[in-house]
Amino acid sequence: MAQTTPKTTVGIVLGGGGALGFAHIGALKALEEAGIKSDHVSGASMGAIIGALYAYGYSPDEIIRLVEKEEAYKISKIMNFRVFNSAGVSNHKKLSHILDNILPVDDFDSLRCFFALSMTDIVNLQPEYAWSGGNLREKVMASAAIPAVYEPIRLNNIVYVDGGVTDNLPIEPLLGKCATIIMIDVHYPCMECTEFSKKDILKRTTAAALKQANIPRIKNATYYVNFRELQDYSVFDFKLYKTIIDIGYRGMKEYLQNNPELLQLVAPPSLPSREEQEK
Repeated sequence: MAQTTPKTTVGIVLGGGGALGFAHIGALKALEEAGIKSDHVSGASMGAIIGALYAYGYSPDEIIRLVEKEEAYKISKIMNFRVFNSAGVSNHKKLSHILDNILPVDDFDSLRCFFALSMTDIVNLQPEYAWSGGNLREKVMASAAIPAVYEPIRLNNIVYVDGGVTDNLPIEPLLGKCATIIMIDVHYPCMECTEFSKKDILKRTTAAALKQANIPRIKNATYYVNFRELQDYSVFDFKLYKTIIDIGYRGMKEYLQNNPELLQLVAPPSLPSREEQEK
């Protein structure tokens, strides 16, 4: 069915990337300061976590405060490495506790704006998308279930792992709904390496595989943004969250300067943040 897309509708895709996903917070802050606020958000893995909080109504600064309050920058606070089984080295108990604390609703339709996420059906090796109905927190955890790190999540007899495995830049749910789509990819291969450590090889091959798989999605985005400075950081650098947030903030500021037409976007009517609503 043909859809009429409002000229001012802005969608944002937040890619997965573990700790690198903290850059999304800084990027969203830079966009908001420029008057660009999305009413359609889609995310994978860490991008799904940040996206859900943003769609709920938290401002980027509020999300930073939540990360610090819950100490979500500590791996020991989000993973149970004492829990060993054949499917993963951690269950979701700690992450579930954090989401219970900071995401009061468990239904997509209770969020302030449209939000979608990708999950991977590990049996059929295909992406699935969720954007309505219940089990919001569980689906966010499924989207962020890094294979072999977190246990898979079973929903309706389907076994899911990290959405980034099959769709790390889930633009599909936004197509036809948004006139402008800003895609933020936090994977950036080290481009200046002359000697390759195991870490460098893993980063480069992961970034290359993800980019190759997502070429069609990247082509469908109006603006594709990534941050060169992230090449020096890994998906497990959670303790460096402040630095990574700053990279996203400065990187998006620079991108806006280099693409001034983005500043012509008319943001939808601004609703008060959750913090402002509670005052």
